[in-house]
Amino acid sequence: MKLAAVTAAAAGLIKPLEALAAHDRTKESEIEPQPDLPPETFLTGESLWVLRLKGVPTSVLETYNGPQIGWDLPERGGVFLMPSKYAGGKEGADSSAMARLREKLVFRVDVGRDEVNDSGWDENELKLMQLLLPQAIRRNREFLGESRWRGFVRVLRPTLEERKKLREQSDEGLGGKVTGGAFGCAGSSLDCSEETVRVNILYSLADYAALLTGIVVDDPEKLMAMYVREMRDLLAHEIGHAWLRGAKFGSLDTHTIIYVLGDSATLISLIGKTPEEVGGVEGGFSGTNKPEMLLWKAFKMKVREFYAELIAELEKRHGEMGMIYTDEQVESTARYLFRRAGFKFSFEELMGSFGKVPDESEIPIRSMRGYAYPIEKVANDQYNPDGMVSWWAEVPSLAPVLFETKGWLPPPMWQQFPDIDGYYRNYKFLGNGKIGGGPPNGNSLAVATWMKGGSLTGGETLFPVGMRGVEILRAHENLTGSR
Repeated sequence: MKLAAVTAAAAGLIKPLEALAAHDRTKESEIEPQPDLPPETFLTGESLWVLRLKGVPTSVLETYNGPQIGWDLPERGGVFLMPSKYAGGKEGADSSAMARLREKLVFRVDVGRDEVNDSGWDENELKLMQLLLPQAIRRNREFLGESRWRGFVRVLRPTLEERKKLREQSDEGLGGKVTGGAFGCAGSSLDCSEETVRVNILYSLADYAALLTGIVVDDPEKLMAMYVREMRDLLAHEIGHAWLRGAKFGSLDTHTIIYVLGDSATLISLIGKTPEEVGGVEGGFSGTNKPEMLLWKAFKMKVREFYAELIAELEKRHGEMGMIYTDEQVESTARYLFRRAGFKFSFEELMGSFGKVPDESEIPIRSMRGYAYPIEKVANDQYNPDGMVSWWAEVPSLAPVLFETKGWLPPPMWQQFPDIDGYYRNYKFLGNGKIGGGPPNGNSLAVATWMKGGSLTGGETLFPVGMRGVEILRAHENLTGSR
């Protein structure tokens, strides 16, 4: 099933689009990168030893550029930002820094703090931002490949009044907002232009705590851990906007792709983890159930980044085109990537699987002969003396079922990724019964769910898949030959 049919009229627009993109690339190559530098600062590409000869303290460089341990990271772009007084009062950027900006997209956290207008971060938050920023840049490079844009982007927390205006512009402005460049500054008092791009982070730790209305977080360490996760995802997301800017990949939702990028900054840490290791991290990922997320997850299990490969292959086949591609171009390229990755299913099959009930004819069947369930596992539970369990058929499909699908449950939340073959295990409810009686359909590939201490649900299902503490029990080979 195609993402959307490519009409003859749309096909007729491809050449004009290509010509326009080529014209834009020519214009971009002639435009000097516009560094959006904070007031009274200077950007240099000089080496560290030269700066030390000029008397720039290490503590000052760390304040403006993050910890010294990360100065040689590619994500730092090989440039140093410092107060202009160390450059003889000059503001702007020297020729060596401008040469770096022609090659890279460089980000820096703004160190300014204004208590009166409540802008910027306090010292601890600033350190956190400087630690997380390179991680967010690195995640964008891994997820999307190298950015096609160049220049200097300032990451800042605007004043209280500016934050209010940015939030009013759209729902997207709840946690962050990218302004300038292709994004515009309508309705904002920010001093930005078409040439400069800014990443505006709209809340501090105190702002974030205030957002948790009705949620009591007594433990400051837990609150900080939640804030760190939020900032990790948010920075990756907002940088993704600056990274892609006006890109279009057919009918794939570019904005959802950027949501997936932000979520992936945390999600990738869950691969292969047990429920105990995952803790409270799982859940709440905005793009988890969208087709754009399925594409990424399938390839991630092959240790590959789908969108980075897609963009690189599109450019190889069709040129940059301003990163604007048609459905037909995206689909044919994606088909090739699926074949190269070795999947048994196609791009169209994966995209068509979202939101559908799995085909029960695909349920694997195996006789009970020679197999038995672990009765001893459920024995001697005073709250469940009859050894009651819930029975399920595991049904492979290319997308998790939606939670509201009657009679079905998706994989547990801590099993966010498919198996390496790209298929998820969804669960069709077969009924409740004693584990010794075996599954009602006599299929030894059915699974039983059980929890020590009895059920925590009063519903039809005694032990729902995915509930904390509920185990999934499988049949094992029965060496005695008895059922």
